[in-house]
Amino acid sequence: MKKAYAKVKAREKASEEVHHLTNADSSNDPIDPAPASLELHPDRQAMVDASHARQSHSFSRREPSLDKPRSRVRQPKQSPYQRELELGAQRRAQIESKKNATEARHKDRRAMAKAKRPGKDGKMKLGRQGTVLLSRIKRMASEGGI
Repeated sequence: MKKAYAKVKAREKASEEVHHLTNADSSNDPIDPAPASLELHPDRQAMVDASHARQSHSFSRREPSLDKPRSRVRQPKQSPYQRELELGAQRRAQIESKKNATEARHKDRRAMAKAKRPGKDGKMKLGRQGTVLLSRIKRMASEGGI
């Protein structure tokens, strides 16, 4: 970066010397040179901006900026019992699912026993057995047993 800046500076110095020499030759002409603008050439401005950005970026890594106070974002404090709480929640869910499965099996067993009892005419209730078996198959399929 310093080399590039030195080259640009040398070119400007050379162009100024040439400009002064041409003005010195025509010293009898009272023409005032145009006032130099304060704006930098776009290429030079880009180099200055790039070096400034690089310096400010490396500076911000080393030290926090003094312009604005640094607000720390605190992470929530870890609970010492977080793992135990998660395990407890899993265990409760397992117990609940087992309880529901047991109740469903018990309900199916009672319904099948009722369906197998003979009716008033002494014959088995086949339609009732079919609905019990169908509900059992649906339950097993939803649980992934089939």
